[in-house]
Amino acid sequence: MTIEERKKMIVDNLRKARVEAGLTQQGLAKKTGCSCSLVGTYESLHQFMSFDTFLKLCDALNKEPYEMLFDSLYESMQRRIDNQAESIASYEHDIKAYSDKIKRYENIITDLNRRLNKYEQK
Repeated sequence: MTIEERKKMIVDNLRKARVEAGLTQQGLAKKTGCSCSLVGTYESLHQFMSFDTFLKLCDALNKEPYEMLFDSLYESMQRRIDNQAESIASYEHDIKAYSDKIKRYENIITDLNRRLNKYEQK
């Protein structure tokens, strides 16, 4: 995962926490002492916040910083697990198809060997 993707996840979690807290960008700005336009700038990812600002936002939202990171990591890991499960299912399908082909080829070889033995016995 790139740094930009991680930043987006953190901002998404902060925005989600703000909405869940029933705060507007202006309400969050008042609680943190930031300007409303700065909160909007952070949420739109035009500028990423400093660590101090991140901590202020977490405090204003009554969230621990790790919660903003953990949720995004959890969702990311869940997406990876889902993608891997889909890949495994696809591989299982391919393996079954190849196994069926191998069985057909084995039957063909067995039949050819049987015919060859009959021919050699004549």
